Amino acid sequence: MRSIADLFDTAKSSVHNSVVNITGILASLKSDYINWPFDDYRETALSFQTRGNFPGVLGAIDGTQIAINAPEDNQKDYLNRKMSHSVILQAVCNSRGLFTDCFA
Repeated sequence: MRSIADLFDTAKSSVHNSVVNITGILASLKSDYINWPFDDYRETALSFQTRGNFPGVLGAIDGTQIAINAPEDNQKDYLNRKMSHSVILQAVCNSRGLFTDCFA
């Protein structure tokens, strides 16, 4: 907050108060803009329950390491526990095996 206060030549407490006020306003509007797909969640949870007796599950998560040729300037950033270069891929699938989230 100090850097923002310095940037706008104002007191840190003013920045803090503004952040608190704006956060409160955004939180009060959340139901107008954020809608969770509850029907989809119920369907997915029921499918995991009936297929594998996993109650309350919305996704299956796993990860893998994908081998790469590391960039010359920062090879150590891509070194994995087996001392080879890779990037990590994490994925979540629903009960039908469709990807719902991927992170690399």
